[in-house]
Amino acid sequence: MPYSPRLTGLSLMLLSLTGWPVLAADNGCDKDDPNCVQVGTWQFSLAVGLGARSNPVEGGDTIPLVLVPQFSYYGDRFFIDNLDFGYTLYDSPKQSFSLIASPGYDRVFFQRNDLQNFFVESAGLQTSLGLPGTGLGFVDDDLGDEERLNLQVLRERERRVTYLGGLEWSYGFDGAQLQFNYLHEVTGEHHGDEARLALAIPLYSQRWQLAATLGATWKSDRLVSYYYGEKRLYEPGSAVNPFARVSYTRPLNEKWTLRIFGHYQKLGSSIANSPIVEEDDVLTVFVGGVYSF
Repeated sequence: MPYSPRLTGLSLMLLSLTGWPVLAADNGCDKDDPNCVQVGTWQFSLAVGLGARSNPVEGGDTIPLVLVPQFSYYGDRFFIDNLDFGYTLYDSPKQSFSLIASPGYDRVFFQRNDLQNFFVESAGLQTSLGLPGTGLGFVDDDLGDEERLNLQVLRERERRVTYLGGLEWSYGFDGAQLQFNYLHEVTGEHHGDEARLALAIPLYSQRWQLAATLGATWKSDRLVSYYYGEKRLYEPGSAVNPFARVSYTRPLNEKWTLRIFGHYQKLGSSIANSPIVEEDDVLTVFVGGVYSF
């Protein structure tokens, strides 16, 4: 049966960005490599360890990461990676174009039971080392009655599950991989847009693997407003969130793999300045073993 590397941007990001290492775009890979998957078969694994995703939102609790399930399916064209899915339009040894769909990421900070807090994605395994957000001086005692009411609405407003869909381009060179996608919210909640750019660089790849990823996520004003803004109180613009990630992988036996992962994300000023945001960065860490079924 043919094998294929995990090379979608959904495995890179959002980043929301898992932080599992990815390979450069290629039509095949070594079947003994832990990042190589069989085409046309389901893959299931469970990460067991210690980790945490911080919550920059006011009053938000740090989200523990202890049991992290993963599942994926890669066909000749169609693929599923946890909560993400897509269809490859064009594929060559160097580059590929795909249609993809991915859930909106920021909801993880407002709903503890959001599925992305269980099926953790790349822009996201996220305790925090952040500085306080500026909040534009929003102090409850300084607000009028209408502003105070709007602030309460902002704090308590429901953020529903959303999906974004669009086009992804991936290009591999010298063992590295560059990926870009542009997504539009298609579930009718805020009609915002998001663009993601990431460069994955393998630092060492033999018995064990060390990889680094640098990138940024641009979020439109509509998307930022849906999560962090409220009319007549705080109407933010678009935001750019740069991030960096380092991951270490070492196979222990046929079933178990050691994974160590760190992800740092800097929140754009339009998000950090929201009156309900207390920190302007997010740090995710995870150390544990991954069991492949």
